[in-house]
Amino acid sequence: AKPIGRDEQSESSAWNAPIASEAEAIDPAELRDFLAGDLVAEQADPRFKERLRSTLEAAEVGTWEWNIPDNSVTWSSNIERIFGLPQGGFAGTYEAWLALVHPDEREGIQAKIAHSLTTLAPYEAEFRVLRQDGAVGWQSTRGYVVTDDDGRPKLLRGVVFDVSPRRRLAE
Repeated sequence: AKPIGRDEQSESSAWNAPIASEAEAIDPAELRDFLAGDLVAEQADPRFKERLRSTLEAAEVGTWEWNIPDNSVTWSSNIERIFGLPQGGFAGTYEAWLALVHPDEREGIQAKIAHSLTTLAPYEAEFRVLRQDGAVGWQSTRGYVVTDDDGRPKLLRGVVFDVSPRRRLAE
């Protein structure tokens, strides 16, 4: 398996550096298929799932999925920490997520989501969040729309990571 990174012609060797070792690296196609839902959790190789979990934890990146028809939001286990919530502190709905977004950011975030759902374009946003301790953090997220057989959006799925340290340095 090859490490996640740019293609072989990339000038940046850092992008081609192995995650753990060549033997433990996650194949990019396997990761894409896993995140796209082509591999059901029960069927995925347990070693792959563990490598993915530990890689996401180390990078402080979480995965999320919003099931639009039943309004449920599923997060990877580390997102509550990324958002400053206690374990089990997320209610699992779009409204519960939106309540974490800074009030001044909500309208813009909702417009970006609506645009992605309408055009099926990728979703990307950087926004402030309100943590339970009163601190303001910054999150960056990227995602994509999954449609049903009739072409209607059924899922919005992606990743999120904390960019607070970078934003503090920029201020």
